[in-house]
Amino acid sequence: MEFLPFLRYGAMAGLSAGMFMTLVMIVLQFLLNTVSLPEVLAEGFVDVAPAQLFSAVLGILEAYAKSILFVTFFFVQVALGGAFGNQAVSACGACHRRRGTRADYRSKGHFPGRRNGPP
Repeated sequence: MEFLPFLRYGAMAGLSAGMFMTLVMIVLQFLLNTVSLPEVLAEGFVDVAPAQLFSAVLGILEAYAKSILFVTFFFVQVALGGAFGNQAVSACGACHRRRGTRADYRSKGHFPGRRNGPP
């Protein structure tokens, strides 16, 4: 159970990477005048959504619909970054626990030509 704090570090690293990626995406969108990923996803959502549902949501939200959708996709991107960071640390930790540490290998004599004792 001593591994659980590292999962938090992985999630925080993933969240910060997601925030950085999203901020870079926004800056590049304005500098290069291109379409961003949230806009592409929003267009795909509009194509898939039934017309009645789309018109009802648009009627309720009116002018705020696009900005709310953009903010929602922003938070989803950051949350996915945190989830991927958590999974990456979890996968690395499983490999580390399975292989053991360098001190374990040295104490078992796995490093020939080197001192086989504690580091």
